[in-house]
Amino acid sequence: MAVESTRTGWGFRLLALSVGLASSLGQAPVWASTTPSYGFDRSGGDYESDVYPPVEEEGSRRPSDGGGGNRWVIPAIVVGVAALAALHSMNTRAAEEPEAPSETDELSPQEREIMDQVLRDGPKFPPRYNTSAFAVIGGARAGWPVVLDFEWQGPGYIWLRVRGRGTDLYTYALHPLGAGRKLVQLQLPEELGETLRPILVTVMATEDAKATVPLPDFRLYALGCGPQAVGSVTINQLQFGPADIAVAREEEARYRFRTSSAFDRVAVEFVRVPDSRDGEHQELVGSALLPTGTRPGDVIGRDPPRTWDGRNQQREVSAGDHRLRVRGWRTSGDWVGALSDSTVRVLN
Repeated sequence: MAVESTRTGWGFRLLALSVGLASSLGQAPVWASTTPSYGFDRSGGDYESDVYPPVEEEGSRRPSDGGGGNRWVIPAIVVGVAALAALHSMNTRAAEEPEAPSETDELSPQEREIMDQVLRDGPKFPPRYNTSAFAVIGGARAGWPVVLDFEWQGPGYIWLRVRGRGTDLYTYALHPLGAGRKLVQLQLPEELGETLRPILVTVMATEDAKATVPLPDFRLYALGCGPQAVGSVTINQLQFGPADIAVAREEEARYRFRTSSAFDRVAVEFVRVPDSRDGEHQELVGSALLPTGTRPGDVIGRDPPRTWDGRNQQREVSAGDHRLRVRGWRTSGDWVGALSDSTVRVLN
């Protein structure tokens, strides 16, 4: 089996890791005995690994110009077919408008401004988006690993695109790996440069090869970059439950997660996932920074317990289904965002 990669004249390695699903953690959550068991997620468990050589697509050429101008801007609302087509158009337009690559490794003023924001506030996820068509801004250096944990039932097409240095575009076609739960790790090429710089990571899962119809059964669990954020995923074992809470009865959802790497800052977030037929939509409704960073092996939410009352940041009831999202980042630039497998339905 081969993983297709559109290469821009540079060599890189792609390591595809298949996640073991049956008993990845082999342990139950340690809630109080009077609390029902919600179960750990499968992320962070054992897996088998195989190396798949990259395959250069016939007729491919070097895409160019991905970082300049408004192409760094993530849309405020990324939902549905229109956004999917917009992201596809952005990548296509960038490939058709070549510019001379930079001869130095220095950051442009725009890159420096974006990098400062990323180091301060963490990887930039859109406030509202479709997981079948979205983009994230984070930091990266040459040779850093990127990890994507996802699940799909197939058939369909899945691409991960990385853009950096203003002229470099790397496209990884992940659909040859087959359907199911996958943990894919790839290594960024040396041509990205040794200077820590912002990159734009685009994930698109579509029913068609032209990237116009979102894949409805694509499910995202984690996305990260950097040696301290990847291995397999360094924010894992996310718990979020129970399945339903009633705000009128002052019920609360409990959450817990483990960090297998040290992070300088961690943000705990709650995203609403309304019913949709064109992929899972996510809308940020609440976010809070941990007062301190984390150490390897920390279990956040065990002692003391951590809860969410089902309200958004305007203190309104956020009715519907929700997932837990945790973002962690370091001053060295490493970052990761992880999502719970389980959902909590908030009732009035």
